[in-house]
Amino acid sequence: MNNTGNISQSGCIGRLIGAALLAGGIALLIFNEWNHHDAMQFYNQAREAMVELTDTTTIDPANNGKLVTYSAWATPGQAVVDPLYGIASNGMLIRRDVQYYQWCEQSETKRETVYRDGKKDFTYRSVYSYYKSWQYSPVNSNEFNNPEGHENHVVTEVPINREYSRDARLGPYRMSHALMDSILPDVTLPIDTTAAAFKRGNATVTANGAVPWTLLHKQLYPRPYTSDILYYGTGTLEAPHIGDVRVMIEASSPCRLWVAAKADGDVLQPYKSPGLHDITHVSQAPINVEEQIKDQLQGNVMLEWTLRVIGWILVCCGACFVLDILYGLLRATGVLVRVPAMGERTLGWAVGTFITLGVIAAMLCALSPRIGVPLLALLIGATIVVGHYNRE
Repeated sequence: MNNTGNISQSGCIGRLIGAALLAGGIALLIFNEWNHHDAMQFYNQAREAMVELTDTTTIDPANNGKLVTYSAWATPGQAVVDPLYGIASNGMLIRRDVQYYQWCEQSETKRETVYRDGKKDFTYRSVYSYYKSWQYSPVNSNEFNNPEGHENHVVTEVPINREYSRDARLGPYRMSHALMDSILPDVTLPIDTTAAAFKRGNATVTANGAVPWTLLHKQLYPRPYTSDILYYGTGTLEAPHIGDVRVMIEASSPCRLWVAAKADGDVLQPYKSPGLHDITHVSQAPINVEEQIKDQLQGNVMLEWTLRVIGWILVCCGACFVLDILYGLLRATGVLVRVPAMGERTLGWAVGTFITLGVIAAMLCALSPRIGVPLLALLIGATIVVGHYNRE
């Protein structure tokens, strides 16, 4: 009875593992076929809809909804102002960059050699180390493996923020916020601590208590320019203390840009598929959209076959797991079972392969019936032939 109970318990665990592998493999195969179809359709449509503009002064209504590519000077509209410190810029956008000096945790898995009953074996353990660095958000040290001696706090919290120039244009088109986000800030704005707007904003930041602050003018790697840095805390930039905060106000200045985006009326929007694919590009260097589409199509084919193989392996392993446990239970309970001539493991891989092909064929029927229907018919025919052969 104990043996049967142990086998039943292992069978239950085996079924769960097998079911998880099967479900994961099938889900991956379904996602992969949908993603591949979405990518092929999207990139082929983008190639057909691509228009290279020669006139960058007027808008042609015929290009609405198409992928337009061209180069022009980005020009800001209204001045942008940081709402907290009142610092203004005539750039495309203004960004408040905030960093906190915090303890950080790093984990590493180490393999150690051990001997059990005279045999060599390996164990694995996690080793944690701690270091200090500037982070873009406060770090919760209570989640550390060893928080003692690595406690974090901040002297104040300043929200990260972006403001966009209204009516900023690239040639004849207005730029959406999503496109302006692709433009990296290239200048740090000077901070006037005597201005009334700054005093009001700083009072908001320090409302929870008096926080010492210093205005610094330094160059921070990897920025190629010097920055006005508003430093909150008791340390210095060269020797910061845990909890110190540094703030910079950065802006992107007008420049010449190369763009590939969707023309939506008089606005440039990201050119995206309903799924995960995006061919929007904003750069200060020339771009070849045709080559980009070609590379994406080739990469998608490689990804499709890679995920198909991974999904097939998961499904086959799940099928083997379930069949192994099933045969073990049948033997343990005394039920006579004729093991197939091909063997249990081979049968599992055969069943997994059949399920994989069935899922791919079913998805192709739904997404590309011209390919999927013949494949599904061929699979059904092969199944009938194999079943008839086994009966004989």
